[in-house]
Amino acid sequence: MIISFFGQPGSGKTTHSNLLKDYFNDKGILNFSIDGDNLRHLFNNTHYSKEGRYENIRTANKIATYLNNTCNCVVLMSLVNPYSELREELNKYNKEGDVQQIYLQSTRLIRNEYCVDEFEIPSSNSIIINTDSEIEILLKYFLEL
Repeated sequence: MIISFFGQPGSGKTTHSNLLKDYFNDKGILNFSIDGDNLRHLFNNTHYSKEGRYENIRTANKIATYLNNTCNCVVLMSLVNPYSELREELNKYNKEGDVQQIYLQSTRLIRNEYCVDEFEIPSSNSIIINTDSEIEILLKYFLEL
């Protein structure tokens, strides 16, 4: 299973991915985290242009797909991932139902310099959560899995 947190910078992607990682660790569930910022540092991709973002997201999608198809684990992704084409690409390369997309939104003004003006808001196939006030929805969803 792949759980993909995406949204503008400062919406809580990494924070919530880490909370879920801790939860899975406490339950003894094997999991891996793929964080967009960490991936950028690892592969020295400091380009925040559309091309740089595509490169980073496609790298994350490939790693997540590989892990999903080769181990019995949960893959947690936390990337801005503003382009619906790349979110659909992740779904396409994995079995139906293996990818859960969670769009996090917030009014917090953190890391605005990295915000994406052409962010494509999901229209379907995603859970949409406002992390300013609706975080209990996320926790309830995963506690029922």
